[in-house]
Amino acid sequence: MSMTLNHFPYKRVTVTGGGGFLGRHVVQKLRAIDNVEVFAPRSREYNLVQMPDVVRLLDDTRPELMI
Repeated sequence: MSMTLNHFPYKRVTVTGGGGFLGRHVVQKLRAIDNVEVFAPRSREYNLVQMPDVVRLLDDTRPELMI
């Protein structure tokens, strides 16, 4: 079953857990949409249980949508 998104409203999307089982499929689908920049941070780059890393992630990626 294929799905197309003609009017996906977000241009910058951050997917936490993008390297995991579900997350990698989400990232793959999002990257198939034209004009969407997808950022999937790794835990070695951003420890998302630490507030300074969360703030740095948001500053670095400026997501319109975070999954």
